[in-house]
Amino acid sequence: MIKSRRSFLEKGHYDTLSEELNKTIIGTFCDTAEDDGIQILDVGCGEGFYLWKLSNDVESQGLLDAFGLWGLDISRPAVRHASRRDKFSQFAVGSTYRLPILPGCIDAILCIFAPSNSDGFLQVLKPYGRLITLRPGPRHLAALKAMIYDSPMDHQVEAAIPTGFTCSDQIRISYGLHLRNSEDIDNLVVMTPYYWHMDKRTQDRVLSMSNLETEVDVILTIYQKAGT
Repeated sequence: MIKSRRSFLEKGHYDTLSEELNKTIIGTFCDTAEDDGIQILDVGCGEGFYLWKLSNDVESQGLLDAFGLWGLDISRPAVRHASRRDKFSQFAVGSTYRLPILPGCIDAILCIFAPSNSDGFLQVLKPYGRLITLRPGPRHLAALKAMIYDSPMDHQVEAAIPTGFTCSDQIRISYGLHLRNSEDIDNLVVMTPYYWHMDKRTQDRVLSMSNLETEVDVILTIYQKAGT
């Protein structure tokens, strides 16, 4: 799964997501970055793809010294790869449910297709801290789901606001995704939860495809620590 996700992301298929995410982060904090320094923590960061893209963007805008970028993941091989690729960010092996972070020192937490821990997030965020999430939208990878399930349903978007936060903004990111070779399709399938719900016949059929047109549909949400 780690290798498949790395290969898929490095092909640029989700670059639109990282670009929108980076624009949101830099736009939110650029006015305060030079004065105070902004500490960003990416939980469940995997191989650090989104943090790596962020570090490239802040460097190109001359803001790298104003940001502290941190990545955390439970997978040691993933963290090792992230550290080798991204020389500007700091990475550690650790669990989202036992954050090895001092209280009140993080400006923003990124939770990108990863498990959430609102109690732990509240503890390590500063009083004005943000939680920024990327979650599947209703039509995310709908064409792929239609090949796997007999009666596919739209993804149910989580409506509940995490305890201790208020929702300050939400953006829906949607675009067409056309994969033209079996390698990219295989990598996409293996990096999703759908792979583990397919029987052998369905796996063989889907993984033998050489062309797939589907939709990327993702919800970017910015939460702010309540009472601030």
